[in-house]
Amino acid sequence: RWVVTHWETIVANILLFQAWFSDYNNNIIVADEADRIQSNGSLRSVALRALESQYRLALTATPVANRPNTLYPILHFLDPGMPYVMERDWGGRKLPIRHHHESPTFGRERQFTLRYCTFDTSGRVAGSQNLPELHRRLDTFGMTRWHKRDPELALELPDVLYETIVRPLSEPQRDLYERMK
Repeated sequence: RWVVTHWETIVANILLFQAWFSDYNNNIIVADEADRIQSNGSLRSVALRALESQYRLALTATPVANRPNTLYPILHFLDPGMPYVMERDWGGRKLPIRHHHESPTFGRERQFTLRYCTFDTSGRVAGSQNLPELHRRLDTFGMTRWHKRDPELALELPDVLYETIVRPLSEPQRDLYERMK
């Protein structure tokens, strides 16, 4: 089954998407524009993590500059803890939403933030620290490009290849598409 959708569609139809993605073994989630889940408590971030899948991929071209705490929600999506269900206020309704305990690899968000962020006098994140350690830890999660202006860190990337693949919709997919237009 293929589902290509928009972030807000998942948020608006969370119970439907949780049902569609209930079979852990048959799902792959590719989150394009993953920087849109930079807040761990946002509805987008919670909704995306509520979907079960065996494989997860996060794509973003937006750099994480000076604020490693904005990276944690993406890492939590890629490496979720054990699932549990909790009622949550969702757009004025109480819904049973699947949550995950902290990332097994990166721990709790607060620990991560304290380890890799610096703070100003009012306690807000002001910068970063321990970046070489963070870079080493992130290398286990796939390809990362730190900053294109740093020749030591820049990757030799191939030219972009565009290919359009047209997939016909099944009858149930076409019906759903027509209802959601």
